[in-house]
Amino acid sequence: MIIGIGVVICQWCFLRDGAFEMNKLFLRHGLFISAPKTEWMVFNDKFAEDSITISDGKKFKRVDEFIYLGSVFTSDCKSDADIERRLKLSKAAAAGINSLLWSPRIKRIQKVRLIFCFVYPVLSYSCETWSISPVYKKKLDVQWMKWMRRCYGCTIFDKIRNAKILKTLFPDDAVKQLNMTGMISERQDRYVGHIFRMPNDRGVKLSLTASFPNQNDFRHTKINWRHQALTKLALKTKEEITILYSKPKKK
Repeated sequence: MIIGIGVVICQWCFLRDGAFEMNKLFLRHGLFISAPKTEWMVFNDKFAEDSITISDGKKFKRVDEFIYLGSVFTSDCKSDADIERRLKLSKAAAAGINSLLWSPRIKRIQKVRLIFCFVYPVLSYSCETWSISPVYKKKLDVQWMKWMRRCYGCTIFDKIRNAKILKTLFPDDAVKQLNMTGMISERQDRYVGHIFRMPNDRGVKLSLTASFPNQNDFRHTKINWRHQALTKLALKTKEEITILYSKPKKK
C-alpha cells in the first residue's frame, strides 16, 4: 500500500519529532516509510539541517523544490518554476494537435476548441495561486498568441495585430480577448472572491493576512500572491467588488 501525506509544520523540532513518531506508528501497523520518496522543505531563511534521521537509520532528504498534486513548490515561494513546467507541458500537448491547427480544412472555431480542450487546461492548471512576474507574463502571452495565430491561419511574419486576431476568434467573449494573462487574472479574481466568502477561521482566508515569523526584507517583494490579490482588489470599484464576491447564481 502506498500512502501520500503532505504535512505543514511551523518549527524544525516539531518536524523532526513528528517524523520520528510517525515512523514508530507506521511500524506498529506493519507499514514503513520509503526514505528515497520522502522529502521535506523549509519555506523561511532559518537554519535547518540537510536531512532528518529517524530511529531505524532512514534519512529524509531536504529539497529546494518538489512536485505535489501537479504543482511545483519551491523554497523561495515563487511561482516561476511551476509556470515554466506548465509551459513545457502545454507545448507538448499542443505538439500532438499541431497538424490539425495548421490544417486549412478545419474551421477556426474548431481549432480554438481543440486548444481549449487539450492545451489550455494544461497551461492554466492551478493558475489561481500564481504570483506572476513581468517576465513570465510576457512568456505566457507570447506562447498563447503563437497558438492563436495558428488557429487564425497566420504566422508571426503576417502583419496582423494580436488584438484583431483575438477579437475575430472570440467576438462575444471579452475575457478571452484579454490574452492569456487576462484570462488568468480573471480566474484569480474569482478565486479571491471565493476565499472572501469563506468563514473567517478558514486557513485559506487567513493566508491573506498571514506572514512568516521574523520575515526578512528579501521576502517583502511585490511578486507574491497576497500582494497581487490585495492590490487588484484595491483598484476595483464598489460595483465590481459586489459582483465579484457575490455567490454565483445557479443556472
